[in-house]
Amino acid sequence: MTKRACFKGIVLVCAIALFGFIQPVVFAQLTTAGIVGTVSDPSGSRIPGVTVTTLQVETSTPTTTTTDSSGNYTFTNLHIGTYSITFQKEGFQRIV
Repeated sequence: MTKRACFKGIVLVCAIALFGFIQPVVFAQLTTAGIVGTVSDPSGSRIPGVTVTTLQVETSTPTTTTTDSSGNYTFTNLHIGTYSITFQKEGFQRIV
């Protein structure tokens, strides 16, 4: 075997090994995301029991949750896209 053929073989083996390490990264793209937040009034007091609705603009698909006792809300497994978020509670102005 000549040095040139041996060098080509080493390059080929290294290229295959490199592809094996990169492949999981290339195919590991996410198609979902999440939104988290806290609802509070102008004084900074957190507001529990607020109905929070996300509306995916492209598909008009709504997802609703309610803030917990600390005013926190979480949306998980949302398809990546553009969303409109609405906050609603009796006695408060509706915010979009």
